[in-house]
Amino acid sequence: MLMVSETDLSFGLHIFAWLGWCLVARRGSKESAEGAGKEPEIEIEVPREEIAVAVKPVSEVESAVSVMPPTSIPSIEVKVARPFYEGLEGVVTDVSVQYFANINATGIMIEITRDDGETFSESLWWRPYVGTKSKLGAFANALGSDYSKWKGKRVRIVRWSPGDRKVEEVKPPR
Repeated sequence: MLMVSETDLSFGLHIFAWLGWCLVARRGSKESAEGAGKEPEIEIEVPREEIAVAVKPVSEVESAVSVMPPTSIPSIEVKVARPFYEGLEGVVTDVSVQYFANINATGIMIEITRDDGETFSESLWWRPYVGTKSKLGAFANALGSDYSKWKGKRVRIVRWSPGDRKVEEVKPPR
């Protein structure tokens, strides 16, 4: 049996009402289609006796969910990306290409690690042609256009504001 909260039931009743309206609208279009000599549309009927819903107070549903075994939730390590800033100096520790399907874009993810171990990362949006003051253009101008060779190089973010970015390669401290 399905357990739902009072809020879920209210939403479910709206869905059932909408489905009922759709069936009435189709029935009306079926009768008008038959009169016009057209083929009628297919009608779907849901027997009411097959729908079983148990209405439970929200507190009971929440307590049922709270007793679920912790193994049902996958263990995921979450890493918060801290953005680049002017004056950031460190070593490029990771460079990877990632496709973002939700926005249909490709980004070069770059991670810089400071000497104290803190990491910062940003997406450099890939385009076939870039300006020297764009995110990707600033890195390509400083480190070369082959991003596979950027890892391990030490950089400093000189300027990092939209439309005015500058990165320079620096010599490692001795």
